[in-house]
Amino acid sequence: MAERNENGAGMRRVSEIVAVLLMSLAAGLLAALLVGIGAAALTVRGSVRLSQLNGAALGALLLAGLTAGLLCLRKMGRKSVLLWGVCGAGTVSAAALICGCLLYGLPEPTVLLSRGFAPLLGGVLAGVLAAVRK
Repeated sequence: MAERNENGAGMRRVSEIVAVLLMSLAAGLLAALLVGIGAAALTVRGSVRLSQLNGAALGALLLAGLTAGLLCLRKMGRKSVLLWGVCGAGTVSAAALICGCLLYGLPEPTVLLSRGFAPLLGGVLAGVLAAVRK
């Protein structure tokens, strides 16, 4: 505790930041997995056509970014809510882009931008919701 007081009350250890970002990534990917399972079940049932799955994927990424941003905000404190929301969602965005490029190759630029910015929009939404809540 004395070490934290010398460096300032707001300073965090790098290991603590990395742990929180990895936890927020896991929570975000779990939220995206649950939405994906729901969309797959609706597709098999016949309620959703295959052409509508792109919207479900963007919704899943938005929800994953929102979840990751809210968890990161909760663990990292009340200051800089927009920054921590975007940082938490940025981990989901980076993981989605890297996994998508490794599995399917480099997509079109519009697909790349939409799937990169959907989680970040969720993180911004998490920061705004936390700021309004104050």
